[in-house]
Amino acid sequence: MKATLVGALIGLGALQAAALEVNQASQAELESVTGIGVDLATRIVAVRQERPFDDWTDFMARMRGVGSARAARLSQQGLTVRGMAYPPGPSSGPGKPASAQGSFEVSAGNDAI
Repeated sequence: MKATLVGALIGLGALQAAALEVNQASQAELESVTGIGVDLATRIVAVRQERPFDDWTDFMARMRGVGSARAARLSQQGLTVRGMAYPPGPSSGPGKPASAQGSFEVSAGNDAI
């Protein structure tokens, strides 16, 4: 049991260490992410020099060729925007993934007796 817990904590630490913030990463660090080549890394660095990325919606809007599918893949590889993975949570506004739009919560009420 202890070994499992320790292994899980070590694994969690490794996942957190793998996160790479797009607004702070060097070009070489960006290129180390699967799905980001020399061209995209160069464009990311150039575009963020004008103004850091605010969120994933801003990143996708300013980075030609990066849509929600590619953003999801990059996020799975550890890329973050302001510490956030993609897709952002449901409270993030217009950048919500399509699967979260129009969703609703069903609660079991006390009406049935």
